[in-house]
Amino acid sequence: MGEAIAHVMLDEPCENKTYLFTGGEAYSFDDVARALTELSGKEVRYTSVESQAFEDILVQKGIPQAMARIITDFNADIRNGQESVVTADLAQKLGRPPAELREGLKLLFGL
Repeated sequence: MGEAIAHVMLDEPCENKTYLFTGGEAYSFDDVARALTELSGKEVRYTSVESQAFEDILVQKGIPQAMARIITDFNADIRNGQESVVTADLAQKLGRPPAELREGLKLLFGL
């Protein structure tokens, strides 16, 4: 996304324009668990946790309360499909497709 933002800022007037930078497809938490299982060779399962319980776990792990609330709310948005919109904006500004789930997970976790 940072690369795409840089292209917009350097290559075109961007006043009063809104871009929605997304991946090429939306993924569920189960999709992420399956991909991590395939990449790591170890079984990874996604287990849904109630929002308050999840927030409490984050706080117990040392995440500040305000940040734990933001993370919890974002996860609830994902679970409720509010982050499932997919656009071509990112691919168009990059001039190529964005990284797919497996590629991103490989990079993020060094797999």
